[in-house]
Amino acid sequence: MRDFLSKRVVSLEPSGIRKFFDIVSEMPDAISLGVGEPDFDTPWRVREEGIYSLERGRTFYTSNAGLKELRYEISEYLERKYELVYDPNHEITVTVGGSEGIDIAMRTILDPGDEVIVVQPCFVSYVACVVMAGGTPVIVSLKEEDKFKLKKEQLEAAVTDKTKAMIISFPNNPTGAIMTKEELEVINTQIILGNTYHLYLRPGDDLVAKFGGLHKFMNWDKPILTDSGGFQVFSLGAIRKIVEEGVHFRSHIDGSKHFISPEKSIEIQNNLGSDIIMAFDECPPGMSTKEYLIPSIERTTRWAKKCIDANKNKDRQGLFAIVQGGIYEDLRDKSFNELHEMDEGFAGYAIGGLAVGEPREDMYRILEYITPKLPKDKPRYLMGVGEPLDMLEAVEDGIDMMDCVQPTRIGRHGTVFTKYGRLVIKNKVYEEDDRSLDEDCECYACKNYTRAYIRHLFKADEMLGQRLATIHNLHFLIKLMNNSREAIKSGTFKDFKNKFISDYSQGKDSEWVKPRKIK
Repeated sequence: MRDFLSKRVVSLEPSGIRKFFDIVSEMPDAISLGVGEPDFDTPWRVREEGIYSLERGRTFYTSNAGLKELRYEISEYLERKYELVYDPNHEITVTVGGSEGIDIAMRTILDPGDEVIVVQPCFVSYVACVVMAGGTPVIVSLKEEDKFKLKKEQLEAAVTDKTKAMIISFPNNPTGAIMTKEELEVINTQIILGNTYHLYLRPGDDLVAKFGGLHKFMNWDKPILTDSGGFQVFSLGAIRKIVEEGVHFRSHIDGSKHFISPEKSIEIQNNLGSDIIMAFDECPPGMSTKEYLIPSIERTTRWAKKCIDANKNKDRQGLFAIVQGGIYEDLRDKSFNELHEMDEGFAGYAIGGLAVGEPREDMYRILEYITPKLPKDKPRYLMGVGEPLDMLEAVEDGIDMMDCVQPTRIGRHGTVFTKYGRLVIKNKVYEEDDRSLDEDCECYACKNYTRAYIRHLFKADEMLGQRLATIHNLHFLIKLMNNSREAIKSGTFKDFKNKFISDYSQGKDSEWVKPRKIK
């Protein structure tokens, strides 16, 4: 029979990673290091919008470039977040992923005989995209001894008069920044948070206990708060299952099976020896319905009672309850009233289930409603909020404590807080800017380095850039809270808040955020 496959297709080798993936799928006890998958579910707000679109019958063809309103929103997002301007009508095309975008680009620009430099390691489909478009891939292999960085000589050697494009994927994987104890102390950090889920999986709470707890293990002599592990477990989505006794889940690290109950969560936190521990609660998806939330709240109440009974260190580890209820005032009342019946077992109260995708006005409305009802003689803790304006709103409503990955996350990606709004320091416009990150800031980064240098560190993929941005962001928020405390003491908080909002809202229109060149 005639073979209908083209020689071009036949010449393509299956990727090694796919071969590996297929083998591992048939080995029940194997640890897959193959295809990467997100370790979190698609946010409920996004899924809900997809469902709503289907229900409305929006299953028709779009323009080739994608929905016009989506392209406009992408354009606004890029300008808002990265200060990059692209014409939504002529410079933005919506694809299902990066590989499709590269494939379209290759098919658009390549003629037979054109060469495309492909820097490896890279995603497995890039070479195939070049071949299927009729081009010739020229592989440039990076070396471990060079920390997988592309050298000028390698690129020059690969370029010919037939070179039409280069595919350079940097970074291939995200990197993280680590703060030392000394760096934290310099910015006046008073309390740090340990993640129960991650510490349980690695290095293990039993090991930490052998060292005498987290304080000794990490040489930190100030307060430590640990979460319950609930948020991380519930974010695992398809690889976790909720039952009345607790949650069955698979490790995001190696796929191993685990079970965390309220009792187990407290046992882990007892081993970690943190000063503040959290009750194990069910973390409902953002914008959940009342029908979902009511049984979820009731389960959280039952689990809270179990957490109180399981806490072996009541005299030195304060247990916080977590008030849930989504964006509904009556359900917030239900959750708090049920928990408050066990008030003697709690050292404080946390507000969970906000900043998870709901409109900001809904978050503010719930904060204003429920916070004053919490006991005034116990700390009030808002979970997962780290935007300056949101933090000030929370303070005004009576919140005492907050936590969030926001300052470190955006710092690692080259964005810093300033008095006049966010500044994307890795942008090219700051390459000659000799000012500090923020006006009047006394953090280590601002006292010692210019914007130009920190931008250079990011472009050179040096981790110091991430560390400096992280130090600055943490210092900024800690200073904001310190100033808020002093304003409350002096009775001027309202004026302080309004002045901060006025300055911060200037954003890229302020002279401070606008770049300048060295004179």
